[in-house]
Amino acid sequence: MTIAGVALLGLVFNLLNFENGLGYISLSAYWQSVIRGAFLLLVIVLQARVLRRKQVAVKVAH
Repeated sequence: MTIAGVALLGLVFNLLNFENGLGYISLSAYWQSVIRGAFLLLVIVLQARVLRRKQVAVKVAH
């Protein structure tokens, strides 16, 4: 799961010209920060949901 997340993050940053990437879309530093923050927030929310579902499934199994 971690390796997939790192690969996806690297792909997104390269496509959006983050950290001297491929530069298909050139954005200002402000918008790069906004997109990074939104992406990381989305990852945190999804991870929390997955963790909550696993905890509920464990409680139901016992």
